[in-house]
Amino acid sequence: MRNYIENWLHTNNFSQKPQLLSKHNNASQPFFTLQGESEQPGGGDDYEKPVSIKIETFVSKGIRNKIKQFANIVEDNYDLQYVDDRGKPALLFASGKLITYLEREEQLPEFLKSYMTIAKFSHINSLPMKYNFSLDITGGGGVVIGGSYIGFTMDMEREGYFLLFNVTSSGHCNIIYPYSAKETEKTSSLNMPQSIEVVPPWGTDLFIGIAFTERPPFWDNILTMAKDARQSDALLPLVLRAVKSSIFAAGRVLYCESRPKSDLQ
Repeated sequence: MRNYIENWLHTNNFSQKPQLLSKHNNASQPFFTLQGESEQPGGGDDYEKPVSIKIETFVSKGIRNKIKQFANIVEDNYDLQYVDDRGKPALLFASGKLITYLEREEQLPEFLKSYMTIAKFSHINSLPMKYNFSLDITGGGGVVIGGSYIGFTMDMEREGYFLLFNVTSSGHCNIIYPYSAKETEKTSSLNMPQSIEVVPPWGTDLFIGIAFTERPPFWDNILTMAKDARQSDALLPLVLRAVKSSIFAAGRVLYCESRPKSDLQ
């Protein structure tokens, strides 16, 4: 699911970015701001409730049995839906909002496990903050469409160590900030202009921004994680642990859905 592309802030050809982003040099004006009001799965760091899914298209008995090992297949009060969307298998939130398209049914169990990982971050929006903090995605419109552009702005009342990363619909992690030694120092604001193009694969991604009052334990390795896809996924449990500690200052989780231009037709 991950689509590693050139980081627009840096020249390293091994850098990685969120699945819906790629480099573009011509920024456009922002049209809207997403502020996290989109679909939020219930959960938290101690999230243990099995995910419930309604299956509305054919799934083989073998795949159903794999799903039943950690999830509930139900008809009502479900968290997710698995449907046929114009001939394409799709995983949706209960509201019908797209999470991601699947190439084949065999991918479904792993995507459900990824959802459970993602759900653990949803509680960050409700945690008490030590000072004022804002994080916004700028660009595009309601649902971001392929070929449009987005960016990020961040402001906080006091300086802190700031981490911005993306969790894809497949549960993988991509570190956006920091990406250089200078960016690992304390800061109070961030402006990443609208110079990132929305590209496939389509679906819903999480963008998570967290401020710490002190250097988190993983900070010495953050740049290595940012530049090595094999290590970046290891960040997720480390962040959850740091969020529960006294160095957590503030955080924000944003949800962003991307769709192809053909959906406008």
